[in-house]
Amino acid sequence: MFRQHQQGSRRAASHKARPMPQATTFSDLPEELLEAIFSFVHDPSRLIKVNSTLRTVGRKCWVRCSWLVRKYGRLNAFQGALRWTKLLDPDTFDLLLKIVPPVPRYIIQRGVTRFQHINKLSLLIPLLQYGEMLYGDLSLAKNDGQYFKEIIPWTVHAHSNSLMTAARMEALEVLVKKYRFDVNFCKWSMVTGLPLLKTNEGFRTFLTAVSSGNKALVKVLLRYNIATHIERFPSGSPTTERAYDMTMFPLFEATAQWEESFFPNETRMYMTKTVEALILATKQRQEEVMELLLEHDLERWNTAQGFEVLKATLQLAVDENYVAGADMLTRYVGNYQLPTKSPSALRRALIAACVENDLKAVKTLLKEGARFDIAAEESGGHAGVDPLKHLIATEKEAIFQYLIRTMDFTEDKLAELLVYAIDQQSFHIARYLLTNRRQRPVITDKTIRRCIVHSGTTLIQPILKVLLAQSPDKLVPNFSAALRLAEKRYQEQRDGDTFVRELVRYRDKVMEKAAAKRAKGKAKAKARGPKKVDYVSGLSNIGIGASSSEAVAKPKGRSTATSRRASGAQEP
Repeated sequence: MFRQHQQGSRRAASHKARPMPQATTFSDLPEELLEAIFSFVHDPSRLIKVNSTLRTVGRKCWVRCSWLVRKYGRLNAFQGALRWTKLLDPDTFDLLLKIVPPVPRYIIQRGVTRFQHINKLSLLIPLLQYGEMLYGDLSLAKNDGQYFKEIIPWTVHAHSNSLMTAARMEALEVLVKKYRFDVNFCKWSMVTGLPLLKTNEGFRTFLTAVSSGNKALVKVLLRYNIATHIERFPSGSPTTERAYDMTMFPLFEATAQWEESFFPNETRMYMTKTVEALILATKQRQEEVMELLLEHDLERWNTAQGFEVLKATLQLAVDENYVAGADMLTRYVGNYQLPTKSPSALRRALIAACVENDLKAVKTLLKEGARFDIAAEESGGHAGVDPLKHLIATEKEAIFQYLIRTMDFTEDKLAELLVYAIDQQSFHIARYLLTNRRQRPVITDKTIRRCIVHSGTTLIQPILKVLLAQSPDKLVPNFSAALRLAEKRYQEQRDGDTFVRELVRYRDKVMEKAAAKRAKGKAKAKARGPKKVDYVSGLSNIGIGASSSEAVAKPKGRSTATSRRASGAQEP
């Protein structure tokens, strides 16, 4: 006990002797550590408001420049500074211009617009001097982006090889080499100087050249390192993993805003992570442009992502029956088995064959496994078209009847087609749906009403015949409303008495069968008679209760007052 007490006393003494940790503030940290902290914060303009020490460190020019370089890189640090103008003063701006690569004239023009908008004369003058020293002519009346669009007509009809003359090629070369213009340029506001993030004029121009097959322009833009693919955001907005301001630099990323003008819905299923010029060239069957793109990105095809792009493009070529394109892509894919047509492609082809009234193609596609009910993207030029309804509206009976005979449809779908056929007054197709023995639609009161409204006197008998087979002893719900509609139209002399007569006859048949069913049920119940159950013998058979000689229970005596008096008088 004494030894344990001595050990506890020593522990307590050691705890008392150990010094307590002291609180450390920003003011106690070395200046070098504070400078390093500034490089990792999201907004240094807020950190300098904490205390005077941080304010002193944050005012240093090279600390601010280091923050811009670390956030955006040396190549885009100047563009980042145009967004964080609150961090710029003349000394910081002068140091930034010295540590970044030569700024393109297009970005200087943007900086001039930006500093004019925020009234920063102290920054505007040194920027103009810097641009004058680099290029001599700053072209402040027209920026280089506008000049680029004048050199290269970027509408689809204007993009032809004949328009790319030697003079235009030379002007583009001067713009890129002398004035350091990046063909992957993004538009910016002419008022504020801030970039418009939903535009990408350089890549848009390149896609237009690819789509129109302008081989000369594609070759020139590839020579100047145009992007052949850019990141595709899934919902037209940046991914959540990236900060909003980080999507500005580099300023050459795609959005779904303009994607529709180049890539129809059915082609987007082949692009998951990136927007690909190769997909567009394959879709447009531009064989020479495909060759240029494949040769330009040779190193990319050796990566995992590049191989996935090649496989998706090959699938598109197979789906589009583009044999020459598939052969070309096979040389780059290597030992990869040629895929079969995708279900969505078969579905699109089947819809197109129905719309074009090509019965032979419909039969071939159905044998290959094409179906309407496969989940797929919208069907290209026939987006939103129901092929069966299109066949009904155009009265293409041969294809429609073949589809009904060979494919399986739900009763509700057949009912929808029947109503549509009645509305379109395609009575021959409606009659086929009613008389087809393989599968028939469900008849509702809506079917009867639409038949009455469109005066389909030739259809009312087969409709009621199918309805009687569907429910022989029960009227369809809301039948009385349909009968009242027929009577009203007959009284208004809009129809003859056919509908009223047939509906009444149908009602009488249903009532007669319902009455016969009830009578038959009663007859069966009467023939069976009342059911007798001998509970006592049943219990005795399984060994429970009284024996057979004791099967009848003795009646209990009366317990009334009169009976008790009578029994008392009989006692001796």
